[in-house]
Amino acid sequence: MIYTIGHTELYEQSFEGKKLTSEPLMKLGKTDNYNGQPYEGGCCFRTVEDAQAYIKRHGYDRYSVYGILADWDKDTEYVEGREYNSLLINAQLVRISENE
Repeated sequence: MIYTIGHTELYEQSFEGKKLTSEPLMKLGKTDNYNGQPYEGGCCFRTVEDAQAYIKRHGYDRYSVYGILADWDKDTEYVEGREYNSLLINAQLVRISENE
């Protein structure tokens, strides 16, 4: 598992809405056409601690850490100048416990 950050209220609403369907909530990976534009993929962190540190550094007090069912080495890539990697594939998002 790898990790991402998301606006807590919006992500939690999305998780609650998905409980009504059998479809998993997904994090978007790299694509050439997202609303007509290229998209480098969602932000990814190797560890919970890396994601939490990013939230703290940037003052994102309304954000939380979520899990992504993907592999750091195979499913992400480094983009020069970023503090995180980009997700290359669409991958399932999951809630994580605060103790993880």
